Amino acid sequence: MFSAKFSDFRATLRSNSNRVLTVVILCMILSIFLMQNSLPWMTKYPTRWQIPTAEWLNQAANWMIFSFDLGLFTFKEFTRGISWLLSWPLGWAESILVSGIGTESEYRISWITLMLLAGLLG
Repeated sequence: MFSAKFSDFRATLRSNSNRVLTVVILCMILSIFLMQNSLPWMTKYPTRWQIPTAEWLNQAANWMIFSFDLGLFTFKEFTRGISWLLSWPLGWAESILVSGIGTESEYRISWITLMLLAGLLG
């Protein structure tokens, strides 16, 4: 009997402490948001601490596009080959679902049938 009451008390205390913590965090966020004009150091990040990731990514992308060579082909040709390979299943799905199989568009799978099959397969 005592252990049941104690566990109920702990659950109540835990849920109340979570609510209090949530309210405190929301109040802190609101106060920081409202004080951002009066404390400019809170919104201005020092330039020396900024990592130039955009510049690094641009340099890496330019190097991959213009200088990276895989031997038989360049990186640009490699990505175009992947795109060509991925266009095959997309074309199959389009022919089954949109335009139909064969020369006549009689053999299309309707969306309702497709959803029923997907639901049956799980």
